[in-house]
Amino acid sequence: MHLLFDGHLDLAMQALVYERDQRLSVKEIRGRESKDNPSERGTCTLSFPELRAAGTAVAVTTIFIRCKPGCDPNRTILREDADYPCPTMAHSIGQSQVAYYKLMEELGEVRIISNKAELEAHIELWEESDDPVADHLPIGLIVMMEGADPIYSVEQTKLWYDQGLRCISLAHFGHSRFGCGTTTAKEPDGPLTELGFELLKEMDRLGIVLDLSHIADESFAQAVDTYKGPLIATHTNCREIADSSRQMTDAQFKTIIERDGVIGAVLCVSMIRGQFDRVIPHDVSINELADHVVRVCDLAGNTDHVGFGTDMDGGFGADWIPTEVDTYRDLQKFADVLSGRGFKDGDIEKFFHKNWSRFWMKYLPG
Repeated sequence: MHLLFDGHLDLAMQALVYERDQRLSVKEIRGRESKDNPSERGTCTLSFPELRAAGTAVAVTTIFIRCKPGCDPNRTILREDADYPCPTMAHSIGQSQVAYYKLMEELGEVRIISNKAELEAHIELWEESDDPVADHLPIGLIVMMEGADPIYSVEQTKLWYDQGLRCISLAHFGHSRFGCGTTTAKEPDGPLTELGFELLKEMDRLGIVLDLSHIADESFAQAVDTYKGPLIATHTNCREIADSSRQMTDAQFKTIIERDGVIGAVLCVSMIRGQFDRVIPHDVSINELADHVVRVCDLAGNTDHVGFGTDMDGGFGADWIPTEVDTYRDLQKFADVLSGRGFKDGDIEKFFHKNWSRFWMKYLPG
């Protein structure tokens, strides 16, 4: 089994929005949930025991809340709704997700990693274990913010940093207080805001990594010119293969590669093939994900800049990922797919964990 480092998961959202007790097995969680539930959460694929069984030593996990001042106060409010009408609410809900991670750390389920020494010791612990499940090893978490809306003011960024935040993306879907995320019919491409420029400078000062996943093209160009630190895309596939504004162009990938970054390959079938209609069942194979991985490697001229950024259970479940993948541990099947594409053993290890490990060992604080 290959050690695994996932560049993007939404673990606090799973617990606090989808009401999934991450300490249960996938089977137990599925047993609690009706298959005809209208929620977009889909069929559960992961939990802490499942991640452990899959060999997941480390994951970048999110604080995820949106501030949308224009949202209709008379709409039907679903518990899975990520939108709040003002920054004070977004901030407070974001803090509840931090509290969740802290409690899971106290209970021995996870370990929040905030510096190089912690990451090095944690990976060594996993490499030395013959049975992570029997040893009940904690899953290492590097905390990021998917969309910067929980940051009430730029001056407050240091508070989040002191709580373990090490990576930020500026926007999710549509316009945020900081810039423009994935475009929609109602919210087309747009620039960074004045607050966005200020936040990028503060991120540079603190050493917080910039995640460019979701960012729209105009905001992308401004962000990479303003921010001087390392760039990553925690969960993004190739626009040339799956044509939508949610994916990145070859030129954008090259910018990230030139800045020593890593790109995380996403399991969502619409981001693999490019069909956004939620058609279930589908016929998308895990082999098609390899097309995206190979393209990034061809752009880089090596295998040093790509890994997993699965986003599994992040608004889609087992129904909307490749047909060969039922639960998270099935990601191990991707090793044979990469081997069939000519990847050597060392290249496969890079994809599964070494590229992300190398990046974070370089850019976490000392």
